[in-house]
Amino acid sequence: MSMQVFLDNEPLSVTRPTLKSAFGAAIELAQGRGRVIVEVVADGKPVDGPLLADPPDDPLDGGELRFTSVEPWSMVYEIMHESAEALESASEHQRRASEHILDGKLDEAREDIEVAMGIWQQVVMAIQRSGQLLEIDIESLRFGEPPIALGERVKGLANHLTTLTQGAQNEDWSSMSDLLAYELEEEAENWREIVVSLAKAVRDENKPQ
Repeated sequence: MSMQVFLDNEPLSVTRPTLKSAFGAAIELAQGRGRVIVEVVADGKPVDGPLLADPPDDPLDGGELRFTSVEPWSMVYEIMHESAEALESASEHQRRASEHILDGKLDEAREDIEVAMGIWQQVVMAIQRSGQLLEIDIESLRFGEPPIALGERVKGLANHLTTLTQGAQNEDWSSMSDLLAYELEEEAENWREIVVSLAKAVRDENKPQ
């Protein structure tokens, strides 16, 4: 039995019955239609992790492989909403870290700071990925009053996170508590507004007329 491959429920021909060949054919066809692959299912089970990053080229004996694609703006819309939720979580971890510092619970504070910084990194990467999907220079877009380019906002955030890291290294807990409670809280509010604005912009630009 030959391997069956589908893109958005449409049968797809492949040169060889391997995951690598199927991935290549699906991605090429999706890109030609201006779409991106968002899900891969093999015999009813999601494919993720290493298989997505480096699909093997070993021949398969039968089976079914289904690819699902969407328009880039739809994917960006979801990414921005997920980022908004993530920033709510970052804000909560920052608030808790500040309170832990004031209470002298430094180990707990470090844990919350680590989580918050990880979220910030993910959000920035998500926005950069969105720019690539939309094929725009996203860091040149301006937000807020006065309008500030997103690239400059990324630099400002990086400066605050660097200051936070240096504060932990120097055990300057008082300054860290203030940074978490004020500057980084303001950053979280500003970035939530940015990602919500981006989500609205891509939705309004692409919704049916």
